[in-house]
Amino acid sequence: AEATNKILIRVLERIVETGRDWHEKMHNALWAYRTTIRTPTNATPAELVYGTEIVLPLHVQKPAMKFAALIELPISKYQKKRLAQLDLLDEKRLQAAEHAEVYRKRVARHYAKSVIERKFQ
Repeated sequence: AEATNKILIRVLERIVETGRDWHEKMHNALWAYRTTIRTPTNATPAELVYGTEIVLPLHVQKPAMKFAALIELPISKYQKKRLAQLDLLDEKRLQAAEHAEVYRKRVARHYAKSVIERKFQ
């Protein structure tokens, strides 16, 4: 337990910007620790506890993997590939949002052409 606490303190020291926001980052730091492979066992702590690799929801997985990369915890090839896929997904979502905005403006222009302005007295 002391080794785990020491690692978590080191992680939090690297990612916490002010002394007041450590509790907000603790959740992701714990998942980063639990899902990275430890060299002595060649397994993740979660894998040792549950007997299988855990699958995290996307909203937990991405920040945990970024924290692991940030603090230089060992990341498997799969995790590196997954992180690249998640970054690509973010890019695609941004492009889709931009495309939707362009489309919305085009539809609005088309609609505005056919609108007849009426003046009432």
